[in-house]
Amino acid sequence: MNEHFDSANVKDIAFDQSSRAALQAGIDKLADDVALTLGPRGRNVLLDEFGSPEVVNDGVTIARAIELPDAMENAGAALIRQEWRRVYVMQHIEMASRASEVIAFVTEWPAALSVD
Repeated sequence: MNEHFDSANVKDIAFDQSSRAALQAGIDKLADDVALTLGPRGRNVLLDEFGSPEVVNDGVTIARAIELPDAMENAGAALIRQEWRRVYVMQHIEMASRASEVIAFVTEWPAALSVD
């Protein structure tokens, strides 16, 4: 194990193509769920988190509520959530409306950073 990592804190370290695919899958799942609310024909989403179910139609609430069971996919979703929050705080605009730009960036970055 690399001496820079404390083994008590490391859960999973992956560097291969399958880890990139899992990150992308998590990003896609989050983006698909948030995209349901976009546009004039945006749909409502039912969230069942705390107590009674809640009907929402904003991407911020939906993105915050999504936790994926696979750790690598959830890490991909967390990356996008973090970026959306940063954009939202900096520009004070609705997070979901920036989804397409962030997803386009994420779709392009594997080619730009390809190490294979």
